[in-house]
Amino acid sequence: MVKIRIEAFQDIKTFTEVTVIEDRNEVYYITTSMSLDKNTYVNELWCTNLLTKNSQKLLLESPSLIRRGDNGLLVYTGSHTIYKINLTDKSSHVWDKVNQEILDFEYDDHLMYQFSVKENQYDSSSNAYKHMGLKSYGKFAIRGKESMDLLGGDVYQFNYNKTLKKALVVTFDLGLKPIWNSIYLLDLKTFETKLISKEQYRVGDALLLDNGHILMTACDMKKNSRNDDKSLIEMDMDGQVLKVSDCGCSFEEMGVYTDCHTFKGKRAKYKKKAAFVSVDKDGENIFEWPTRRSLVNLYSIDSFDFYKDAYIAVGLKGTDLQELYYLTDDCERITDHNQALSSLALQPKFLDGSMPGWVIEPVVKTEKAPAVLVIHGGPKGMYKPAFSFDLQVLASKGYYVIFTNPPGSDGYGNDYSNIRGVFGSLPYKELMTYLDEVLDQYPQIDKSRIGLMGGSYGGYLTNYIITRTDRFKAAISARGISSMINSFMSSDIGFEYVYEYMDGKTPWSHRKDFLEASPLYDCELIKTPTLFLHGEKDKRCHVTESLNMYHALTYLGIETGIRIFEDEGHGFVRSGQPRHRLERYQLMITWFRKHLQEGI
Repeated sequence: MVKIRIEAFQDIKTFTEVTVIEDRNEVYYITTSMSLDKNTYVNELWCTNLLTKNSQKLLLESPSLIRRGDNGLLVYTGSHTIYKINLTDKSSHVWDKVNQEILDFEYDDHLMYQFSVKENQYDSSSNAYKHMGLKSYGKFAIRGKESMDLLGGDVYQFNYNKTLKKALVVTFDLGLKPIWNSIYLLDLKTFETKLISKEQYRVGDALLLDNGHILMTACDMKKNSRNDDKSLIEMDMDGQVLKVSDCGCSFEEMGVYTDCHTFKGKRAKYKKKAAFVSVDKDGENIFEWPTRRSLVNLYSIDSFDFYKDAYIAVGLKGTDLQELYYLTDDCERITDHNQALSSLALQPKFLDGSMPGWVIEPVVKTEKAPAVLVIHGGPKGMYKPAFSFDLQVLASKGYYVIFTNPPGSDGYGNDYSNIRGVFGSLPYKELMTYLDEVLDQYPQIDKSRIGLMGGSYGGYLTNYIITRTDRFKAAISARGISSMINSFMSSDIGFEYVYEYMDGKTPWSHRKDFLEASPLYDCELIKTPTLFLHGEKDKRCHVTESLNMYHALTYLGIETGIRIFEDEGHGFVRSGQPRHRLERYQLMITWFRKHLQEGI
């Protein structure tokens, strides 16, 4: 088995904007790869014939969005230019130019834009949430009309129905507790808006059907929690609920966690039938409505489209990196953009103990070897045996890699994902039990050389665990929370996220509970050398969360280190500057080599 080199991460391609032209048996899509030399990403437009599987790259610079137009495709590029592609000869010409970045658009008789909002400084005249730089919210502009400012929140998503000449617009009502969505109906004949729902639902995806009904994945915030599995809700254009269906699955966006996909692409589409990306214990699926057919086999589905009563989807299958697949009752791979790297993957072995989990054995086995326990983010995400570069490179460097889905994870129902009030304590307990089970089954793991690593919620749990036990020889905490009190007031979702997981408590009403859940205030118990990694512009978990831990450990004389990545936000692990991503992998390997391998 050939080892995976750290530098190989730059060979990974991710996919989005899957668009099928059914009468031509063609699929168009955009791939994104990295250039370490230029420290940037390169987007390329591709067309693959679904019968011959032959692929052709179209020479269009920096494509980012694909939409169907009259007798062709419209492709938006990084130069703020929309090109029209001739489907016959694949030639292109400039169709329109715009003066702002487009987040999303649809084309029919009217061209609708949704503009991104650039990050600004806080000021008294603006709502702080929309300047957090995490999601790009915007406003509509309709060709030939002024920008439409929909009151009540910032535009989150819109869904256009060509038959009805109407658009469904979902906004965030920001600054409220809890944060919910408002739903508007936009008439493209009269340009009037009608409020359908306000102060009730937390919406995942919403579709406007040809019969005028609205179908959405949503939590009813008057009955449920923001982190409960969303129901499938059908309502009429007056907002009257017609049907609520609990589908036995989750529609959470995070899905299967890996550092090899982008979280881009629409997770719901409609073409005489509705289809959603859903999550259950087996991974991610295409869930059809009203047939309730669920097509399984892929992880991290970033984009899909309809094709011959089935689907073309992009995702990871097993330890293959992202490719295009034809999903029927089977799963047929169409492309091979990533197969050279996928072929080097080490296969995770399922270990079903007290929790479902996996172990990747090192590429070179020795009589006794170190191990690393890795914790995913969310917490409502999930691990599956998918290709994740950080896990694969650790195994290539001689570590047993242990990963599992502790309480709080997605895919196993509301009872399992509900860790309100036990945000750190219950997952910690269950993770230690699972680790003991792995060690019983793998006596070749050196119990004195076990590392710990996690990012986002996994970073918080890493911080929490090292205040409760000294069994780990070294730890890496990435972009995690250290103080639930500070995060309640500094995170862009603090009012809803921390409030939710602290079981409806505030720092003022339950100060003791907040202190007990905050690793920062137990730092004097830490004995584990710990490295902290954080993005300078992280608004989800503010950079001070790691800075405070680093300074506390420095004061207490515990070996520590910190790397703050300039101009990076919360998602830099998947979408940050390529050189920063390379440095993160290098720091990870260097830290664990020093503490788990050197001097043995």
